[in-house]
Amino acid sequence: MNFLNSGTGYALFRKEARKKTYMDKSLLIEEVYRYSQEINPYICITRPRRFGKSTAANMIAAFFDQATARESRSLFEGLAIGKRKEEQLAALREDPDLPVCWSEQGKHRVFRLNMIDLVTEKTKSYEDFISAFYRRMLEDITEAYPDLSFHADASIPEILEKTGDSYIFVIDEWDAVFEMRFMAVEDKIAYLDLLKALLKDKKYVHFAYMTGILPIAKYSSGSPPICFMSLRPFRMRCFILISV
Repeated sequence: MNFLNSGTGYALFRKEARKKTYMDKSLLIEEVYRYSQEINPYICITRPRRFGKSTAANMIAAFFDQATARESRSLFEGLAIGKRKEEQLAALREDPDLPVCWSEQGKHRVFRLNMIDLVTEKTKSYEDFISAFYRRMLEDITEAYPDLSFHADASIPEILEKTGDSYIFVIDEWDAVFEMRFMAVEDKIAYLDLLKALLKDKKYVHFAYMTGILPIAKYSSGSPPICFMSLRPFRMRCFILISV
């Protein structure tokens, strides 16, 4: 798999979590999941480089990815979020509608993408970039759903709708491609339209978590983020997106 339940998030986060210098921010999972289910499913963490955004993205992908459910459960039970497990599950027994992350651990189809990985020495244009994206998405969908039939010109959103399943999207470095020399103004607009078509108001999106340097509103003439919050205790600021 390229993006869907690839296990990449788990592999990369496990490597980081084993370092002596690792700072445990796993409680972010609880904050993100509760916010995504109670308020807004579209979350974009925007910070300068070297603030741990990719580590956090891999952590979230690892926690929910059904492909590595057993391995990640053991890993996270040893972190700060593990100390919240019994309390969360007890609260869930009292109120079955509570959005608690431990009830969802290892149970989701997760698309984990780092958009800069789509840029290689062969990427000479936006068309090359987006073709790589579509090709890898289609490879994953056809591998995961070998019996699924769809029209040759069907879009990715149309195909995902047809599966009848829901997905978590973890998109790291969503705006990295904007720094590429081949990106013209019209390409940037097309890329924003692609994200909007993929994610906005889609019933197959359980939640979407993206990271970047700047918020989408910096690049878009559409509706800006209208909710700004600080995720304690990590002092990480996130923009909750009404439109993408």
